[in-house]
Amino acid sequence: MPNDDFRDEIDVIYKRPLENGLLPGEVILLDWLSGKNFMKATFPLYFEYDYGIDAHRSAEKLINEDYLEQATIYESLPDFKVAELKEILKHHNLKISGKKAILVDRIKEEITLADLQHHIIDTTLKLTSKGEEVFNRYYYIVPAHKSSSKDGIYYPASAIRFVNQSNLTPSNSEISWGLYTRAKSRYERERNFGLLTIVLINMANQLYNEEDYESAHNYYLHAFILSTSGLHNGFIIDNPENISPMPTSKRLNQLNEILELNQNDLKWIFNKSWVELKNTLPHHALDAENCFNCLLAHIEDDEEKFRSLVIESYNIKPQINETGISTNEQGTDISNENFTSQKGKQPSNQNEKALPKKELVKNLIMSMHSDFIYMVEGGLYKSNEPSQYSAITHTGIFAYSYQKGKLIQLEQTHWKSVAHASIDFRAMSTLLTLNGKIYKIYSDSKKVLSTAEEKCNVKIEKKERKWYQKIVGFRTGKAWKMVTSILIYILLIGTSVDALSGENDDLTDETTTEDVMAETDTSPENSSNGDGADPNSEEELKAAEEKEAKEVEEQKEQEEKDKKEAEEQTQAEKERKEKEAEEKAQAEKDKEAKEKAEAEAAEKKKNETNATVTRVIDGDTIEVNMDGKTEDVRLLLIDTPETVHPSEPVQPYGPEASQFVKDTLSGEEVRVKVGSEERDNYGRLLAYVYIDGETIQEKLLEKGLARTAYLYNDLTMLDEFHAAQQKAIDSGNGVWSIEGYAHKDHDHGYHFEEESEPAPEPEPSPQPEPSEPSNNGLLYDPFGPDRDCGDFPDHASAQAFFEAAGGPANDPHDLNRDTDGIACDSLQ
Repeated sequence: MPNDDFRDEIDVIYKRPLENGLLPGEVILLDWLSGKNFMKATFPLYFEYDYGIDAHRSAEKLINEDYLEQATIYESLPDFKVAELKEILKHHNLKISGKKAILVDRIKEEITLADLQHHIIDTTLKLTSKGEEVFNRYYYIVPAHKSSSKDGIYYPASAIRFVNQSNLTPSNSEISWGLYTRAKSRYERERNFGLLTIVLINMANQLYNEEDYESAHNYYLHAFILSTSGLHNGFIIDNPENISPMPTSKRLNQLNEILELNQNDLKWIFNKSWVELKNTLPHHALDAENCFNCLLAHIEDDEEKFRSLVIESYNIKPQINETGISTNEQGTDISNENFTSQKGKQPSNQNEKALPKKELVKNLIMSMHSDFIYMVEGGLYKSNEPSQYSAITHTGIFAYSYQKGKLIQLEQTHWKSVAHASIDFRAMSTLLTLNGKIYKIYSDSKKVLSTAEEKCNVKIEKKERKWYQKIVGFRTGKAWKMVTSILIYILLIGTSVDALSGENDDLTDETTTEDVMAETDTSPENSSNGDGADPNSEEELKAAEEKEAKEVEEQKEQEEKDKKEAEEQTQAEKERKEKEAEEKAQAEKDKEAKEKAEAEAAEKKKNETNATVTRVIDGDTIEVNMDGKTEDVRLLLIDTPETVHPSEPVQPYGPEASQFVKDTLSGEEVRVKVGSEERDNYGRLLAYVYIDGETIQEKLLEKGLARTAYLYNDLTMLDEFHAAQQKAIDSGNGVWSIEGYAHKDHDHGYHFEEESEPAPEPEPSPQPEPSEPSNNGLLYDPFGPDRDCGDFPDHASAQAFFEAAGGPANDPHDLNRDTDGIACDSLQ
C-alpha cells in the first residue's frame, strides 16, 4: 500500500476478523490497554480513523471475553505515574526521593494493602493467558503498528497480507525487509526515484538497528546519491534549489565512527556505490567528484556549502552515462521518453520499438498518482475528447484525455465523497455513475465494480439487464427503436451473407436462358392467381393501410417523446434551481467561514511582533531586538536543563538545548507573541517565539531538549506542546532517555542521578512534629540537610525556610527553580 497520505480510508483487511474472532485493531487495542486504568482511559483517535473500531466498545469486549483482567493493587503500582506514587508516600510521611522502581518498593514495604486501598480505587488491566496467546499467535501486528513507516509500506495491514501469503513463519524483521524489498523492486521498475529514495533509507535504518553497519552504510550512500541525482517520480528536477538530501547526516557520521572510516576510506566506498547505482540511472545532475564533495558537506551538516556545491555543478543538459542512457533536450519530463522501457532505457536505434500508446499513458498516470492501482480504457461519458483513460487509485477515479503526449484531466471523484453510486453493464461498455458524474468504461468493468464496492461507503446499485437488453437499440425498451434495430441488423446480416456468397457468382454462367425467363417471367399467364383478379390493386390497398397505421404509431411515439422531453426539462429546471440554492447557501457558508477564519487570524496576530534574535542566553531564554529596543524573552511553558545557573552545575542536555536554539535562532527574524501575562518578576517578556511557522518551543520538545513546565500563564499552545513532547517521550529522546530525570508539567526542574547509585542510606528518624518548631520557628535547620518541596506541609513553611536559607539571592536547597523569588510554586 502507498505512503502515509494514501491511507485516508480504512483498509478492508481491518474489517475482517482474524481466526480468533478479533479484529486487527482490537489486537492493537489489547496491547494498548495492558497497564492502563480502563475507567480513566482516553483512547487515541487512530483506533477509529485508522483501524475502524469503537475503542470503548472493543475494550469492553476484550474484558468480557477474558483477554484482560484487573491487576492487583501491588501489580498496578509500576503503571502509576511517579507523581502519583510520591503523593501516596507523602500522605504517609515517607521519603519521596528516588527512582520509580525504588518508590514502588518503598510503598510495598512500608504501606499495608488495607491502607493502599484508601488511595487506589481502580487498578490497571493486565493480560490473561488468553490475551498473551493472542500476541504469540499474531506476533506481527503490534510491532507493525508501533514501527509503521511513513511511506506506507510497512504497517499492520501490509504485515498481515505478507504473513498470509507466506508458507513459513517470518520474523518481524523478515516481514518489514520483505515488504521494503518488494517496494524497492516496484519503484525501480516504475522509475519512481523519489519513493525509491525513501525506501532505501528505511532499509538502511533497519540494517542499522540490526547492527549490520556495513550494509546500512552502503544503503545510506545509495540513498544520498539518488537524492542528489535530480530524478524524482517520473521527471527531472529543473531547479537545483529544490535538490536536498534526506536527513541522514547524523547517522552517516555515527557509521563513519563505528566503522572507523577516514576520508580516503569513505571516498573508496562512495566510488563503489556510485558505480553500482549510476549505471542503473537514466540521469544524474552531478559528476562523481562533485557528488562526493556534496556528501562531505552533508556529513558536516553544512547546508550552505551543500547547496552552493549543488548549484555550481548542477547539470541537466543531455548526457550519456555508462549504459548509453540519455536525457531529453529540456532535461525535464522523462516520464514517456527515458522511462519508457522496463529498465528506463531510451531505444538505442530505429529498429527498437517504442512502447504502445496505452503503456505510455499508464506510465504517465503512475507518475502522477503514487497510490495508483490500475488503469482502464474509457473516461467521461458523452465527452468528445479523444483517447480517454481512467486511473483507478486508492483515493478515487480520475478521467484523462491523452493528447499530443500530455494528459488532460477531464473529471475526478474521490471514493470518500460518494453519496450515491450505480453501475450499468452494457454489451460494449459499462456506465459507472458516482454522485451524478458518469464514467464510460470499456475494459475491466467487473474489476472497477469490485474496487468501487471496496472503497465507497455506499451500496452500488446494479442495473439488471437481460442479455438482449445490453444490445444497442434494445436498452430503452421502446418498440420503434427495437423494430428499427432489427431491420438494421437483418440488413447487416444480409449484406454479410451476400459478401460471403460472392464466390458463387462464377456459377451464373451455367444458368440457361430458360431458367432466367422462368424466374423473371411476369406475363399474365404466370402471374395469374387463377380467378382473373388483378392482385396489384389489393397489394396497393394493403400497403396504404400499413402506411397509415405506421404514421399513427409514429405520431403517438412522437407525442410520448415530446411529453418526456417536457418532463425532463421541468426536472432539469427544478434541479438547476435547487443547485443554485445549494450553491448560494454554500457560498454564504463559505463566506461566514472565511470571515471567522480572518477574525481568528486577526485575534491570533494580536500582541505579535517581529523581532531579530541578538543573543541566546540559554535553552529557554533569548535576547531580541524589537523596534530598536532590546528585550529578554523567556520562552513560555517550557523548561530546559540548566547551563548558566549561578548555583547549579551544568545539567545533562542543557548544552545541547542551548546550542540548538543558537543554531536555529541566532541572527534570525522571528515572530514574538506575548502571553496573557506580559512579564515575569525579572521583567522578561513571556512569549511564544515562532520561526518558519513553528514555535521554537515545539522544536525543543520534539527533540527531547525541553519539557513542559510553569503552566500558570498563557496556555494557548499547551496541547500542541504536549503532542510534541509525547513524540520525544515515546522515542526516549533527550531528557527522557534518563529515567526519573524529567517530569512534564512540573516546576521542580530536573533530577539527575548518576548511573552507579550509592549504598542505601539508613532511613531517617521521623521528623519532629510541626507543633513544636525549632530553629526560630522553622520546621528544619536552613543550613542542615538538603530539603525539597515534598518535605513541607504548605507553601508558607516552605517560603519561610527558603528565605531563612538566603533566598532569593541564594537557594542552596533548590526550592525556587524558576528564580521568581517564590519557593515551591506547586504548594500554592
